[in-house]
Formats: sequence, structure tokens, C-alpha cells
Amino acid sequence: MKQIRPVNGWLVAGWVGYGLLWIGLEGELWRVILLGVWSGLLGVWWLGWQGRRWLGGEGWRWWLQLGLGGVLWGGSSVGLTLLLMVLKTGLHAHGPEFSPAEIGWVGEQWVVWMVVGGLVGMGVGMLFD
Repeated sequence: MKQIRPVNGWLVAGWVGYGLLWIGLEGELWRVILLGVWSGLLGVWWLGWQGRRWLGGEGWRWWLQLGLGGVLWGGSSVGLTLLLMVLKTGLHAHGPEFSPAEIGWVGEQWVVWMVVGGLVGMGVGMLFD
């Protein structure tokens, strides 16, 4: 797994750059979802590396760890997206950035994003083990 470790720096640098750009732009749903998913990915990526170090994830353990990490990624992405929507609305003083329908739609996606995240995590576990 050492061959993908340098990607961490690029993921963080891209996240910081996009976050700084995102703050100044008007609120659009796809932009806040992208930042929320990216933020969740960085958190789970870090936890995955720590988990492999602590738990010695090899074989089916690695696959299971990434599957559970993917579920965590999906769930945290929804929460982070909602948090970012609140932050963006608070920073721009000209009224709400997002409609109640958009906020409701994101809030309803918990289960879907967790299932998709789990499947993605297991798939990545199969590819890189």
C-alpha cells in the first residue's frame, strides 16, 4: 500500500485549494456535495491508514475495514455536507444559499450514501490487497 501514500499530499492540497475557492463562490448544491464528500474521504483515508497500522489489516480484515470505512465515509459525507451548507449560509449575509428542498434532499441521502460508500470501500479493498 505504500505506492498510494504520496497521493495523500495531493488530496489534501486539492481539498485546501478547492475549499478556499468554494468559500468565495455562490452556493450550488453540487459544489457543497463535492466538498463534503472530499472532506469525508480525507477523514476515512486517514482512519484507514491508522486502522491498518493498528489492526494489521490483511486479507479479509483489510476488505472489511475498507467496507466499514466506506460506510463511515458515506454517512460522514452527508453530515459534513449539511454542516458546510450551514457554514456557507452563515458566511454569505444575503439570505439562504440553499433551498429547504435541497437541504431536505441531502438529509434524506444518509442510507444511500452509506451503502454506496460501503460498496466503494469493499471494491477498493479488493483492488489494493
